[in-house]
Amino acid sequence: LVSWNPTDADIKAWDMMTRVGHHAQLRGLLNMGSTCYMNSVLQALVHTPVLRDYFLSDQHCCQRPPGTCLMCTMHQLMQDFHRGDSADPVAPSDVLHIVWEQSQMSMGGQQDAHELVSSSTQPFLDVSLIVPATSTPDQIGIKTCLEM
Repeated sequence: LVSWNPTDADIKAWDMMTRVGHHAQLRGLLNMGSTCYMNSVLQALVHTPVLRDYFLSDQHCCQRPPGTCLMCTMHQLMQDFHRGDSADPVAPSDVLHIVWEQSQMSMGGQQDAHELVSSSTQPFLDVSLIVPATSTPDQIGIKTCLEM
């Protein structure tokens, strides 16, 4: 797997973000018709501290076409979800679209969370597979999807 080591500045910024009183308003995810399975997975991901901190610190950078990178889509979802200027629910339509495009899941059908996780982890794994074996830990980052 790809490892990422935050800088001292990243750690200081995250410490400031996680202090009491600095959290954005609570937000939900819009159910877009039989998408509660996806929303439950996304809720877990957007509240996972290491993922939240990674995406909110703008570490992900990609040159792939819009709508083709799950990591870029997750980055935008994290930004939208944790933006403090609204308490309105977030519509994860871009995530839904890319998952349906890149997986074997049937569009519009009832699915389960396990099926979503199983079918959508490949883009994250693909990023880790392109890292040269000779790379040192400080040369490795999720930014390597630039090379895909």
